[in-house]
Amino acid sequence: MLMMTLLACLAEPPQDAGRAGAPLPDPAARHVIWVSIDTLRADALGAYGNADARTPVLDRLAAEGVLFETALTPHPTTLPSHTTMMTGTWAHTHGVARNRFIVPAEDRMLAEVLSAQGFEAAGFIGATPLRARFGFDQGFGFWDEDIRDATGAVGHERSAAEVTDAALAWLETHDPERAFLFVHYYDVHAPYDPPAPCDALYPRPDPGVDGGWLARRDLRLRRDAGEDLTAAVETLRGLYLGELACVDAQLGRLVDALDARGLLDDALLIVTSDHGESFDAHWEFFDHGGTVYDEALAVPLILRQPGGRGGGARVAPLVSTMDLYPTVLERLGLPAEPQVEGISLAPLLEGQPFVPHERLFLEASKPEGGWTEGQVGDSWTNGAKCRAVRGARYKRVRCPARDEAELFDLTEDPAERLDLDARPWAWPLTQQLDAALADWDAAARPWPAALEDSEDTIRQLEALGYVEER
Repeated sequence: MLMMTLLACLAEPPQDAGRAGAPLPDPAARHVIWVSIDTLRADALGAYGNADARTPVLDRLAAEGVLFETALTPHPTTLPSHTTMMTGTWAHTHGVARNRFIVPAEDRMLAEVLSAQGFEAAGFIGATPLRARFGFDQGFGFWDEDIRDATGAVGHERSAAEVTDAALAWLETHDPERAFLFVHYYDVHAPYDPPAPCDALYPRPDPGVDGGWLARRDLRLRRDAGEDLTAAVETLRGLYLGELACVDAQLGRLVDALDARGLLDDALLIVTSDHGESFDAHWEFFDHGGTVYDEALAVPLILRQPGGRGGGARVAPLVSTMDLYPTVLERLGLPAEPQVEGISLAPLLEGQPFVPHERLFLEASKPEGGWTEGQVGDSWTNGAKCRAVRGARYKRVRCPARDEAELFDLTEDPAERLDLDARPWAWPLTQQLDAALADWDAAARPWPAALEDSEDTIRQLEALGYVEER
């Protein structure tokens, strides 16, 4: 009986997953406002239980919206994760395995769908990984990536204040009947360097620690050598939360402007992230991209409906950021796209019965290059990197490049510390999950995606820590 229960937890999802009745459009939804706060862990927000958070705007939006308690990104890196959100597909369908790939023109991006329906689509980004050179701007009529450094030269990231300024400048000159706004804040991503006054919000028990790439790499090596880094870890956490506090304030400026222009209460407002951050757990250290543990994949997800209808609801079922694409289409009364692998969350917004994902597949994007990007069959380039399959309770992790395999019971061990892989009772379950991963890999049919290999691109991504060696 125990084994039957274990296997049932990871059974194939029914064909009507997510659908419990007729389509659920929202006649009041005239606009879509999509805010992505890069590298934001779910547990960094007050609304998700962090008593140290300084996130009053995000917490207010959660109180006015529907908060999803267990939302995961399938891919813990900026470009593949955002492409998943905007296509409703896994990376091994949309073709973007990691940063620096170019989104194939064959992908049907959300902005393309909405623009064809008369929406004015405008995007404002905070960093290089989403630049137009990577094809992520497909479908947008206006795309703002004017990122400059202190000298006025083209830079690799800009502050939340600058992103908000760009969005507000567009709003000053546009009065859209229907709008799709995509606003991307990058500040929470490393290096952690909060501006004043957010740099003084949290104590620094190790004042010699900063949030730069070299400092964190040195700390990781010291941790792996057995050194006690309690003070350093607390300092880095404080710098991270300080960055978030300033992003929260800039989000407040944006929300106030939308409200003043009469756009907010006619909008479906989405606030989420592309991935989390590892902090000091497992083998990554204040980083992301290489692991598929939940600290790098669990993201906040808040959907505020027009007028704040249903505000304060919290929903527990396991969901994916891949589900946002079909959710937006259904709420706008638009037909589903045939490519979509996510499921609409509309029933959860209406408090109706919902069939959740029984199984989610998760895939890392680092390390990049060389033997770690060997083929799966003849089609996919991420075969040696960490991947996982998880249901509501059990999660199987396989990392071919590290020759590791793990099994976790997320109900009893949400921090993924106790590996059950060697337990005799787990063998049938791990076999089943390994077969599911193999079948998922074999089913990969990605659109062919090229790499953007210019020296300027590589230099900018190096500055952000994405290209570690050449």
